[in-house]
Amino acid sequence: MKSTALLSILILSAGTVWAQSAPTKLNLQQAVQLAVDKNPDLQKIRLNLDLAKADYLRSVGVFLPTLNGNLSYNYRNGDNYNPYTGAILNSKSESYSWGLSSNLNLFNGLSDFKGFETSEYNLETSKLQFGRSVQTTILDVTSNFLLVLQRQELLKISKEDLSYQEEQLKKIQEMTRLGSRPMVDLYNQQYTRANAELNVINAQKNFEIAKSDLVALLALDPTSEYEIDMPVLDGIKADEQFNSLSQLLSTALSQRPDYQAAKVSIKSRENAVWQAYSNYAPSLNASWNWGGSGNPDLTKGVGDQLLNQRSYSVGLTLSVPIFNGFQTNYIVEQASVSLKSSQYDLEKLERTIQIGVKQAWLDYKSYRKAYEASEAQFKAASLLKETAQERYNVGAGSYLELANATKDFISAASNLTTSKYQFEFQKKVLEFYIGSLNPEDYVTIR
Repeated sequence: MKSTALLSILILSAGTVWAQSAPTKLNLQQAVQLAVDKNPDLQKIRLNLDLAKADYLRSVGVFLPTLNGNLSYNYRNGDNYNPYTGAILNSKSESYSWGLSSNLNLFNGLSDFKGFETSEYNLETSKLQFGRSVQTTILDVTSNFLLVLQRQELLKISKEDLSYQEEQLKKIQEMTRLGSRPMVDLYNQQYTRANAELNVINAQKNFEIAKSDLVALLALDPTSEYEIDMPVLDGIKADEQFNSLSQLLSTALSQRPDYQAAKVSIKSRENAVWQAYSNYAPSLNASWNWGGSGNPDLTKGVGDQLLNQRSYSVGLTLSVPIFNGFQTNYIVEQASVSLKSSQYDLEKLERTIQIGVKQAWLDYKSYRKAYEASEAQFKAASLLKETAQERYNVGAGSYLELANATKDFISAASNLTTSKYQFEFQKKVLEFYIGSLNPEDYVTIR
């Protein structure tokens, strides 16, 4: 019984250790979501969005009257001069008061209305800028994730080559023992096998570095193990959205968040110019006050006085600016310069987008052709390797012929893997440049 219980404890303990050390699976969707949630730069931009929301609420508040309450107590002790008797007497006095006051701007050159529109534009700009930052995060994570997958496949190719070279070494050892192959073939194969082992070591190192970079980008625990899930790649297919450069340019200008943000920003600057000119206009303000006061020196109690001695007042104030040392002139000029600068920035951004989209499109076409050529090269290298292997096995081919064919096959397999992931990433790059990566898949932008 004791031995059975001990065995059960050991099995449970081993199961617990295994469960704790089991690697965490991570797919591309999860990786992007983690980056969006934890990226500090992205969270700082989200703070700007929160500030824009607060500014929008403030712009609504300027149309509402202010309301202030006050309580006051005053005590005075000092000499007073009596002009009737000419005497100077010491006196003390106390007073209490309470009140409510309100102010409302009735007109200020429509500055408040333009300020409200400006806050709407600024809020929309912040949302668009945040969306573009999310798109940048999506691209960064996708780049790192695909690099991990690429190096994982290259590692697999290296391991398969090492396994093949070890099997080939056993065959050649037997052939040389029987005398059907010279000893030099055995020495060459021993060197080739050692070289294949070195390639596995280097490929393993490159894979671990890429995975470590991805873990750091996602702010994950670097001491834990992670298993990268292979996504379903589209491969080469008819992507009609990428066929026409003119259509891609049109799409980019219509949906790139940063370009749309720049256009909205110009509207905000136009309102700022209006607001600057509104400083030349008169302003009209309404005020209202209501309250009570009391004095302990009177026969009535202070409480009764504060409740019964109430009064109110209303007023209108018209302010007309006459001269303020050219301050308004400077504000108008500053707003006009800011508007012009934004217009120049928009023109520059449009040219930058056009250049970027065109270059990304040309790279996409180039990587697609390279992918197609790599597939054809891999098929040919596979046939050559099979043929060379068969010829060598029957003694019709040389070791050099087989070694070269095997080397070309491994090179073709590596080139195909590299081309495949370069092409997949370039599709994402092109989607990024035309602004079709959807931030709403990972975060709600309100």
